[in-house]
Amino acid sequence: FASKNIFTAQLIHNVFRILTQDIHKISENIAEYKAYSNILGKEVLVLQGDKSFLAKAVDINEEGHLIIEDALGKKQEILSGEVSIRLPTQ
Repeated sequence: FASKNIFTAQLIHNVFRILTQDIHKISENIAEYKAYSNILGKEVLVLQGDKSFLAKAVDINEEGHLIIEDALGKKQEILSGEVSIRLPTQ
């Protein structure tokens, strides 16, 4: 039984270590993505179904979702497949 307990403890430890590394790697990737993003801080046209509105792209969260701020200052998370985003024409 002792060897099974040791094996289980080591397995749990290694899985936790790998998951923790992946979380840190995701955060690093998001930070790099934000640094190279050409959309953050700009006004965008958000299309949701048959409605559209202008908003400002203000952030990208830890899950990689775009955070926008509408004309009233309300922040909203935009998910992939839910909307199309285009820079408005000048």
